[in-house]
Amino acid sequence: MHKIILILIAFIFISVGCNSKKQNQNAENLNKIKIGMNVKEVINIMGKPDTIIIDKYNDDIFRYLYISSSGHSDNFYIFFSNQDSIVTRINNGL
Repeated sequence: MHKIILILIAFIFISVGCNSKKQNQNAENLNKIKIGMNVKEVINIMGKPDTIIIDKYNDDIFRYLYISSSGHSDNFYIFFSNQDSIVTRINNGL
């Protein structure tokens, strides 16, 4: 029984460590994103987004959400034009 608990605790620590590494990498990569880039360029830098959000109030915009690292008050959002899939705005979570 103790072995199972130790394995679960180890799994939790490994999972948390991997997530925070990815979140820190997201913060570093976000600095490479520039207005005017296309979706493919963003994915090459940031990787697959954690969530894709379609703005139902503004059909001209969709955004990718990436989980931010600790110290940020919000997640990272990259806004794209729905017409040409070009970055129009970047929210760095501060």
